[in-house]
Amino acid sequence: MNLAVLVSVLILIIEIRQNHEYTVAQTRNDISQQEIERRYHLGSEDLAPIILKARNGEQLTELESYKLNQMREVLFQMYENIIFQHSKGLYSEEEFEVLRNGMANLSPGMRDLYIQNRDSYAPSLREIFDEFVEQ
Repeated sequence: MNLAVLVSVLILIIEIRQNHEYTVAQTRNDISQQEIERRYHLGSEDLAPIILKARNGEQLTELESYKLNQMREVLFQMYENIIFQHSKGLYSEEEFEVLRNGMANLSPGMRDLYIQNRDSYAPSLREIFDEFVEQ
């Protein structure tokens, strides 16, 4: 009887480990899909000219500013998700460090939007971005 219980516990441990590995892989895949979709959208005929105008310091219309800020908000939501997944061990330290380095290169518009909406973001995101804004 004790041997059967021991074997059952070992099988359960193996299944839990496999489930965790699957969850990590699925999480990483979902985040990759989000990034692919975001990059596709950024290159769209609708948004790309607005991004280029903003980078060149050209005046944006009210509608263009709205679209650009919506895109930036999506980025902050994506960052919040990745920070959360990382805190749960579902996003590798190596990949998170690469992303963190990318986050540090805030454009002036992203920096302004962050400062304007700072209190609406998760504390974990504020902890990281406050450091970048102060630089």
